[in-house]
Order: sequence, then C-alpha cells, then structure tokens
Amino acid sequence: MAAIFASLGSLSFLYQVNYSWLYWSWKLLKNSAKNIDYTSVPAQFDRKVRLMTKFVHEGSLAAFKIFLCCDEVELSQGTGFLYGHAEKTYLVTNRHNISGRNTLTGQYLDRDKLQPNWLSTDVRVSGSGGIRSVAVGFGWGFSGTKAWLEHPAGPNVDVVACDVSEFFNEQSGSPVRINEISSESYLVEVADEVFLLGYPLGLHLDDFPIWKRGTIASEPALDYEGRPMMVVDTASNKGMSGSPVILRKSDGRMADGSQVFGGPVGFQFLGVYSGRVAPKRDLDAQLGMVWRAQVIGEIIAANTQYEPPMR
Repeated sequence: MAAIFASLGSLSFLYQVNYSWLYWSWKLLKNSAKNIDYTSVPAQFDRKVRLMTKFVHEGSLAAFKIFLCCDEVELSQGTGFLYGHAEKTYLVTNRHNISGRNTLTGQYLDRDKLQPNWLSTDVRVSGSGGIRSVAVGFGWGFSGTKAWLEHPAGPNVDVVACDVSEFFNEQSGSPVRINEISSESYLVEVADEVFLLGYPLGLHLDDFPIWKRGTIASEPALDYEGRPMMVVDTASNKGMSGSPVILRKSDGRMADGSQVFGGPVGFQFLGVYSGRVAPKRDLDAQLGMVWRAQVIGEIIAANTQYEPPMR
C-alpha cells in the first residue's frame, strides 16, 4: 500500500473526509447501558471527523478564500496564497482587495464607500495527521498592527504582500508556498494553457479552490500597457482577484532550450490574476490581467509599506 501511495508523487496529499460520527454514534449506543463518560469525545467529532481518504493536488492547498472586512462588516471576498522568501511566509493578494479602491481611478469599490481594515482566512497545511486548517486573521491601519508591503510603483502594480510567518510553526504544520512547489521548468509561450486557482463567485469544493482554465493571450516577454503583466484569455468572475496563475504543460521547450515531448507535467507559478481588462459587460473581451511573479520579489525587496487611504 505504501508503494501505491508513493507512486502518486509529491503533488498528492491525503485528504480525509469526515465520517467518524458514525463510529462515535455506534460507540455511544453500544455503551449507553454502561457508566462510561463520553463527554471527552475528540473535538473532531463536532466536525464529523475523517476516516475516508482522498487525494488532492498540492496546488489546491496553496490558494485560499480571503474575507475582507471593515470592522465587523464583510465587504468582499477574494483569493490569496502563500509565498516563501528568505525563510519567511508572505500572504499575497491584489492591492485593490485590501484597499477597497480601484487602483487606476481611486474610486471606492463598495457602494457605501467602506474600505477593508481586516482580513480573515483559513489556510490548509499538511502534517503527520493529514490536512488541517490554520486560522489567519489580522488588521491593519488603525485596526491592527500588521503592515502590507506594496510595489515601489504603488497603485500601478495591483499586488501586495504581508508577512504572516508568525501564524505557522512546528505545531501548526507546514504551509504550502506557491513558489516552492517543485516542477519542471518550461519556456512560457503565447497560447500556453494556464490555470487560475481561485473562488469565482465564492464557489469552491469543500473549501478547495476552483481550477479555472485559461490561455496566455499576449506575448509573455512583452509588457501589457508598459506594466509588468500579461493577458490571459479566460472567463473569470468576482472572487478570483488575487488568484495564483499556474502553467501546466508537458510538451515544448524547456527553460534551458531543450525540447521535450510527453515529459513531466509542469506546475509553474507565473503570476497573480487581478481582474478583467476594462470590463463593461459580462461578456466584454473576456481577457484577464496577470502580474508577473517577479513583482512579488520586488515588493519584498523594496519593503515599502502600504499606507491605507484616509476614510
């Protein structure tokens, strides 16, 4: 059995479905006539604990739904993911998610002109006991002590990062950082197939993200409108802002120039999705903007703190 699990590769994790409530119900009935205290039933019982096992791709652990709030009012939902750098763990998402404003016009995204000052999410981590969730929540500005880092170009780059290393330790389990998932390195080309890992309209499967398919629609080596991003052809929707964009291919040229046919399927982190190009109606263009992965390193290196706009 161990050999079978090993053959599934490093990109699969045991995911356990909760069915042990059947076992504990049987135990309670079986011992109902005995003087046995079952008030100490494991905490997992309340969550219908896990006995049946399934496999999930490592990438599905990397993205998670984020809830953006103004004080106690939930304003919106989006997508975030973890990024590793210099032994630190950063939560990455779009700047407009945490500012509550259009990065180009500065207009409020909320009709009541409220802006977020608190984020909460559940990050799935892997450990010896399988997959579990770690609650991550923090405020910024006048509502907390955390600070977001933005790009030196400010709102001209719609990506931010926040150091959340303190939420993870040996007891919590190991978080999956998107840039540390091992993969073959293929040359990125126009018309390559990509996937956006996110939560369109809040949809999910047992809290795991939806893998939304897309195609690189612009030459990857060229900047779109003079900014470090490219365009993908995909029908996305609200809730996907901040999604990591992943290249999946097994044929073509490698980064070193060699040619491969039927090679290992790659999992390359390309960048951060931030919304559609000039949407006016639901079916307009259906093109999305992807900020290149390099901007995250530039954000961390510059260490420029994001200053929330005055209310």
